[in-house]
Amino acid sequence: MTKINHWLYGKDKRKFQIDEETNCNQCIHLKLCNKLHIPESMENLCKNYHFGTSQYRGCGGCLHRFTRYDKDKIPCFICKFFEEKK
Repeated sequence: MTKINHWLYGKDKRKFQIDEETNCNQCIHLKLCNKLHIPESMENLCKNYHFGTSQYRGCGGCLHRFTRYDKDKIPCFICKFFEEKK
């Protein structure tokens, strides 16, 4: 587990340190995921998912969600089923 220091949220623990988030648009599974409404349950796909709140589903319920869209964003979403189109 890696520890990242975030300017607002302090120590942020992740299973995997990644430089770039999984680009869902480049995945061969995109049509299937969209058809199955998987974006609503990203916690089942993301290797870095860490439960934070039951108020939201998917990325919204993850402790790392704050760092994804921040001004100094830290990429965190990494799909365990990602396969890039060739």
